[in-house]
Amino acid sequence: MEDRILSKNKCCTCAHFNVYYTRGDRNFIETQFGYCLRKHCQCTADESCGNYILKQYPRINGLPVEYWVNEVLKEICTIRQILEYENDQNKKV
Repeated sequence: MEDRILSKNKCCTCAHFNVYYTRGDRNFIETQFGYCLRKHCQCTADESCGNYILKQYPRINGLPVEYWVNEVLKEICTIRQILEYENDQNKKV
């Protein structure tokens, strides 16, 4: 049972695993090897151990970009309405 749990927790998704890269023509290419910060040795991405912790990625402000774009567009519309109103008032005078 424990072997099945360890096989799901591969080093490639562990927070303690730093993958090695090779230089390509235009970018860096990820290899199957890396360094484990807990075991202090080189290992492959398919290995697993008892020190596994899932790698967490930060969220950007917790809200999707579409929400912030919508908020900015609402503010722009409000400013436009104010400017049009003031322009109409100046034409009447």
